[in-house]
Amino acid sequence: MVSNRKRDEGGFTLIELMIVTAVIGVLAGIVIPHYLDLKDKTTWMTARENMDVIRGALSVHVTQDNVQGFPSGTLDFDGLKAALAQEYLPLSEQEAFLVPGSFIYTSTEASTFSFSAHCANRGRDLLTASVSGIRPLFYEDYEGVEDGGPGIGRYRRPRTPPSPGP
Repeated sequence: MVSNRKRDEGGFTLIELMIVTAVIGVLAGIVIPHYLDLKDKTTWMTARENMDVIRGALSVHVTQDNVQGFPSGTLDFDGLKAALAQEYLPLSEQEAFLVPGSFIYTSTEASTFSFSAHCANRGRDLLTASVSGIRPLFYEDYEGVEDGGPGIGRYRRPRTPPSPGP
């Protein structure tokens, strides 16, 4: 006989191996998307904190350096770093977890400013900062997807807050 295999001989059958492989596949299908979402959220939070550092550097620049207002004009990340040479800022947009080339600073008056950049997560989420704060406040405050143009691709658009009623 070809099959003289003893019953007490160790080893796994093909069906047992297939079941274990299927279970591992199902678990991976559940865990990997949650891991990627968590990674996106932490990247977004780091980018948002770095935007807050930039806001703080602008405030320190005005209050401690005896400067008459915020830097004026439209500046990119390197231009703002040059204008705030004495303040600590992230070394680059990549270090700040921002999409390279997406940072835009604008100030038309000495008393106000705004800047925006796309976060370097999978959603390329748009963050906007001004004297009053950073929007959106929470990672979950996004809706829809728009085309951001070359270098940015598609990104998630911040949800517009509901307008106050009459």
